[in-house]
Amino acid sequence: RKRTRSVVARRAEEYWRGMRGDGDGSAADGDVPHLYLHGTNDALTPIGPLRELIGRRAERLGGAKTSVVAFRKSPHCCHLLTHPAEYTRAVEAFLDTCRREGRGGGELGKGEKTRSRL
Repeated sequence: RKRTRSVVARRAEEYWRGMRGDGDGSAADGDVPHLYLHGTNDALTPIGPLRELIGRRAERLGGAKTSVVAFRKSPHCCHLLTHPAEYTRAVEAFLDTCRREGRGGGELGKGEKTRSRL
């Protein structure tokens, strides 16, 4: 049982190290916008390491390139179910930003709005 915990702890550390992607050519090194959607009471993703990751990305990319939406009382990956309107608005706003910056597969026409297919 003790060995299982050490394997889980090691894998968790490897995961967060990979997510931080410091200098390894990952998306963390690029100049692309990042959107973080998370619950404040997520049992699977600890909030401390997640906030540290978001802070590091915001430092590297700048605050304008790092968007964060924290959903109250929303389990892991259930934000669309628990907060559908807020989730949809956040994703659509992020996609609009990406398209305006030319990162979304084409330019928007005048008055055209990005639609998410959620």
